[in-house]
Amino acid sequence: MTLWTLIRRSLRFHARSHLGVVLGAAVGSAALIGALIVGDSVRESLRERALQRLGWIHVAMDLGDRLVSKTFYRGTFNIPFTNSAGTLVSPIQSKAFAVLHSSGTMARPDGTARARQVQVFGLQSWTFFAGSNWQNERLPTDWLILNEPLAEQLGAKSGDEVILRIHKPSALSREAVISPQSDMAVSVRLKVHAIARAAELGDFSLRQNQMPPWNAFMDLDVLNRALGLDGKVNLMLGDAFLYRETPDPPLSFLPSWLWNYGWRPAVKTIELPGLLTAQELNKQMPSSLAFEAAGLSVQRAAGNIMDLRTSRIFLDPVVVNAATNLAVGVITSTSTVPVFTYLVNALQAGTNLAPYSMVTAAGAPYTPPDLKDDEIVISEWLAQDLNLKPGAEIQLSYFLADSAAQLVERTNTFRVHSIVPLTGLHGDRTLMPDFPGIAKAESTH
Repeated sequence: MTLWTLIRRSLRFHARSHLGVVLGAAVGSAALIGALIVGDSVRESLRERALQRLGWIHVAMDLGDRLVSKTFYRGTFNIPFTNSAGTLVSPIQSKAFAVLHSSGTMARPDGTARARQVQVFGLQSWTFFAGSNWQNERLPTDWLILNEPLAEQLGAKSGDEVILRIHKPSALSREAVISPQSDMAVSVRLKVHAIARAAELGDFSLRQNQMPPWNAFMDLDVLNRALGLDGKVNLMLGDAFLYRETPDPPLSFLPSWLWNYGWRPAVKTIELPGLLTAQELNKQMPSSLAFEAAGLSVQRAAGNIMDLRTSRIFLDPVVVNAATNLAVGVITSTSTVPVFTYLVNALQAGTNLAPYSMVTAAGAPYTPPDLKDDEIVISEWLAQDLNLKPGAEIQLSYFLADSAAQLVERTNTFRVHSIVPLTGLHGDRTLMPDFPGIAKAESTH
């Protein structure tokens, strides 16, 4: 018996076993290949959807709830870049937008349809929409453009009126216990001019989501006036930075008449790498942009003290660290004093009560060096009002700052360390920030 005969008879004898192995391998391979194809298809679909929502936008800077003047965004930047020939060139950015982004709700005037979590974009120009039919039209000042999902939700079409209720920006969180609740939103009645398709950047979003967003686009100045702002934006958008590279003149072996009779090598348009673009743009952002975004201001307080404060009420830790390092490194003769002022519900001693007062926590020179954690310094006015003397006890009641809308109250007891007159440092009204709704309130209600 030859070797081939043995193999042939073995295959015939074990045919069923071999057939099962072959079928199992085929089924497993088909399942694996199918999973790879489906995974690749889903990944490509998600990529296409994300690129469709971004459209022509290649770079973006989202400031969130921080606002800056639209004049900070110059629209064009000079980014030096060395091309393949070693020549320093300046890329061209053909489209740039400063945008005010907010959120709100939208409804039909008759109340038959409503949409929540609507993303509102204030645009400087409707040329934002790529390839739209109205891109070159003369739109009215109070124009409004909805994307298809939002229009479908409201059942709205061109010419219909809708009511847009927008959340006003606030220096405090909307859930903060001392944040005003009465004027946190404003209503605007607008007429729908057009419906933007996804291909026209109607579904623009910087966030990945399986569901298309509900977008509403309107004039930047109209949105600023509605929110009580003055030319503010919080979103910067720009397209790709391109540069044109012309090849070297024809080589010597090419006929000279080609060049003499108008032949030119094709000019290549090359896109600047996205990472390099972002890095260079970050370098060229003016330093005052971050200062305004943080809402910072510097003013002279009592004596020779410089007061650094923010319109956002509370200074960010990075700002505190930067200010402290600056004072230590430059202004060596002085020291920084962190100051925290908060609204308390009541200051009480026995049956005597002083409601709704501002209490400041600070170090020297505002407080004595030997002040203990359970001691407090009070003013002459408060001492007279509550009939207090040094050594007496006083109770301080306040709402927890991070208790959201739960109004969780705490009460601490302190011993009066000393009584100071309302003059000099202790009479400085700038120790109290401009709490919205409180600083100029005529009533404690």
